[in-house]
Amino acid sequence: MHAFISLLALLAGPTADATGDPASGAGVLAGLDRLHVEVLHLSEIVTESGLNDETLTREVSGQISRAGYVVLSASTYKPDTPFVALAIEAVELPQDGVAWHVSLELQEGVVLARDCSVSTFGSTWYTSTMGLSQAGNLAEEVPEVVSRLVDDFLADAASTRPSGRS
Repeated sequence: MHAFISLLALLAGPTADATGDPASGAGVLAGLDRLHVEVLHLSEIVTESGLNDETLTREVSGQISRAGYVVLSASTYKPDTPFVALAIEAVELPQDGVAWHVSLELQEGVVLARDCSVSTFGSTWYTSTMGLSQAGNLAEEVPEVVSRLVDDFLADAASTRPSGRS
């Protein structure tokens, strides 16, 4: 049991909030109007449940697009385009249980303050959550969780958009 609690503590991460405070992560979303969606990681347990990159990418992209953002496909985005990165990790527990962790973050080009000649991609907004499910429920529960995290992202993004834009 101690190992499981340690695993949950390791999987837990800070979450963004919708205050609009740049320290919370929302301020960095100002001016964002187009992005790309990437599924960076799905653990084996997740794919065995029937979830896959294509379906999750389509669902997240659709949700973001319906909120008024241009979502670029893998064939149309440029290497410097900000992207929303989704990762889902899961581990089996005794008696057909599964512990899972879902994270969503915005990755975009950043410049180092200490050396403006160095730029890279970095996480500028992040949220995550974790939970427990029965193995047979993973394919139903995890997409709902992903949708809620995308809603969190969109709420923060909306708080930085000028009035009249959704």
